[in-house]
This record gives sequence, C-alpha cells and structure tokens, in this order.
Amino acid sequence: MMIDDDHPIVRALLVLVAVLFFLSTASFTAKTYINKQIELERIRQHQKFQLLIKEMVKRESSGRHEGCWGKAGEYGAAQWLYSSFEYWKKKMKMPRLEWTKRADQIVLMCRVVQAGHGYEWTVYKKAYRTVYGQDPPSRGVRIISV
Repeated sequence: MMIDDDHPIVRALLVLVAVLFFLSTASFTAKTYINKQIELERIRQHQKFQLLIKEMVKRESSGRHEGCWGKAGEYGAAQWLYSSFEYWKKKMKMPRLEWTKRADQIVLMCRVVQAGHGYEWTVYKKAYRTVYGQDPPSRGVRIISV
C-alpha cells in the first residue's frame, strides 16, 4: 500500500510530527539554557560570597591569625571573642570547631553571615558595600548553597 503525500490528512500529520519534534527540541534547548544560567548564577553567588568573607577577614585582621588579638579580647583571622565563637558554634551545630584554628574561624564566620548575622562584625557593612556595591540586606547573604 502506498501513502499519498499530497493527501491533506497525511500532510497535516507530517506537519504535526514536525511541530512536535521542533517543540520537544526547543523545550530541551530551553531547559539546558536555563540550567546553565542557574549554574552560572550559583557560581557568581559563591564568588561574591567568598570575596565578602575575604574582605571581612582583611578588614578584621589583615588576614593574620596567629597572635592576632583585638582590643576586647577577640582573636584570630575573624576576630572572634571566645564566648561568641562558642555561642555560634553551638547555634550552628558545629561542635568540632576550635576557636584557635584559622579555618574554623572562617567557616563559622561564613555560616553566621549567611544566616543573616553579619552585623556581629563591625566591618560587615563596609565589606558588603565594597563587594556588592550596596548596603547589605537585613535578612543575610543568601546564596544557593555553601
């Protein structure tokens, strides 16, 4: 049996198949594009957040850690008071962190800033303005994931 390509129903079915193929391809392309844009935004957010933390550490301690004491007893790269460090590590459920370790101070600083408590540091607002070019939001720095 031969199919008549000129028959209106056959033509309509061929057009329908072509349109469906195009739409499925376009949908896949659009989804891929959107996913790439989301991933790029995620990367940008991480980079900005890292710059914010680096700027805060630079302003707090010039990046030094060992023997870096503040006027009120703050210590280290993030200039944590011992009592504040202990309070926040419990609140953030990070019991293994140690006040004397540089990496632990910075990790806790990241969590506290992301949770919306960057104002624990007096340098936060200026550091935020330097990195983001605007005042910080009151709710904290939101990034897709840390």
